[in-house]
Amino acid sequence: MYNLIMDYETFKGYVRKSGLELKEFAGLIGMNHKSVSNYSKLGEVPKHVAIIVFMMVELGRLDVDIMVLFAKLEKTEQQVRKQRKNASRMKPLCGQKIINV
Repeated sequence: MYNLIMDYETFKGYVRKSGLELKEFAGLIGMNHKSVSNYSKLGEVPKHVAIIVFMMVELGRLDVDIMVLFAKLEKTEQQVRKQRKNASRMKPLCGQKIINV
């Protein structure tokens, strides 16, 4: 499909354009900040990380507050965790098995 390669310096520039520090960016995408910093040794970032930071910058250019989007995502994740927790508390009836999907 697309052979997207983003060098580490370009990546850092995009993170700055998004209004975040590297440590904040790493936290938002669920990575350890040291893991993100280690990409400097490779000289480039993985495709999925490049796509995320690129999309964040482009959304910012469209005046979309990315922090609002991340807050919505967190709320959705909390609801999913709550549903899973509630489903795991259900007890089988008369030998039936409950299968968590």
